[in-house]
Amino acid sequence: MKVQILGLMTATALISGCANMEFKTNLDADNFKEYYKASEVEIYESEADAPEQHLNMGLVEGSSCQETQDAPPPNEAEARTQARREAADLGANGVIFQQCIKETSNICVAEYICYGQAIYSEFNEQ
Repeated sequence: MKVQILGLMTATALISGCANMEFKTNLDADNFKEYYKASEVEIYESEADAPEQHLNMGLVEGSSCQETQDAPPPNEAEARTQARREAADLGANGVIFQQCIKETSNICVAEYICYGQAIYSEFNEQ
């Protein structure tokens, strides 16, 4: 009986000792919004794939750069995601990609650049 009471008192002390602890994190709601906003933008490979009734919101581009020889190679998906984030910043809910090209530049050993037209449609099928 004494062992049970002692165990119960120890557990109570441990639990109440944690009651004043604060929980801090580096997670930020704005970071999540920024990261996931590209998922709100639908991808269309051509004008024919896009909804017939849409507004052109502007041209967008995204890039993925391999800065050094030993860095990971550029990624077309990353370039397209960057363009989708740019489209979301314009208030678009779709991108009609026109082309993605791989090239070199003064800054990048290799780079993917994707160009597209940001669009908005109330009839966007998602």
